[in-house]
Amino acid sequence: MMNASYRNEEMLKRDKAPRNDSPKTSLELVKSWKEEGNSLFSQGDIDDALEHYGFPGVMLSLIILEEEHIRNFCELSYCILLTLAACLLKKNEFDQVGLLCSIVLSFDPCNVKAFFRRAKAAEGIGMCDLAYWDLVQGSKIDPLNKEIIAKKLHEVKSLFE
Repeated sequence: MMNASYRNEEMLKRDKAPRNDSPKTSLELVKSWKEEGNSLFSQGDIDDALEHYGFPGVMLSLIILEEEHIRNFCELSYCILLTLAACLLKKNEFDQVGLLCSIVLSFDPCNVKAFFRRAKAAEGIGMCDLAYWDLVQGSKIDPLNKEIIAKKLHEVKSLFE
């Protein structure tokens, strides 16, 4: 594993966008970093994946958008926050997962992934009642995922017994 600050410098040198680039180009750069993070995550390299997701998160906070790019920005932001949450779940950083998912839910109150990941985090810190209600809410929103959520609900209910 590389030194984190060295890796950040290398990412910036490699992908540095000129000052006059459009927000669309910056969003494409952020998407490419997210994809690299996805690859690292699927290889089990959680620490490097976290960095690849965190860096675009910072960059997204600096982009000034025109109205036509706002929807893409929001979708990409939610995706990055939820993927950061997935990485942090693997590291058992449940409080951070709950915070990230709550941020997503404050902007997108029907985001089933956010409810599901926040429920897993709540279960991880022994807050089974919160996990239960998040799972119930997620199952109401997305009937297609009902089977997966029902299984997790059953697991959480068994913790009450």
